[in-house]
Amino acid sequence: MTYNLKILFGKSEIQKYHSDIALTIAEKEINLKQYSFDYRLERDTFLKGINEAVGWTEYFLIESDVIGEERRLQIVTREDFMEFFRNDDLLTLLTVDDRIEIFSSILLGESDFTKKLLDQILSDYGVSHLIIIDRNAKR
Repeated sequence: MTYNLKILFGKSEIQKYHSDIALTIAEKEINLKQYSFDYRLERDTFLKGINEAVGWTEYFLIESDVIGEERRLQIVTREDFMEFFRNDDLLTLLTVDDRIEIFSSILLGESDFTKKLLDQILSDYGVSHLIIIDRNAKR
């Protein structure tokens, strides 16, 4: 899915737009920008940056799949999550705290934790100063 935005920049151009006054070709070329994103998170992150810029410049969303969207918890499909998780560029958007939160809460329960899994994780991350001891292993 592609996420598109059309943004009008400039205080006087936004006033014209709200007053139903047509923009000149030059005003459109300079002040009307279109953006396209492959991921919703990219679009939302871009909009966060635009919102942070308010105060020193003006802008107005002309066309967007965001307009009218309520601020609510989004249902993320398994496919969306896995696409995000497997994309190294998108993962860089997560903080260390985000990663720890996901890592510490993703497994369902006790039966998911095995010595083999924990040994593999330690190996994958190059952690050599820790060992896992299975207290239930036959001696």
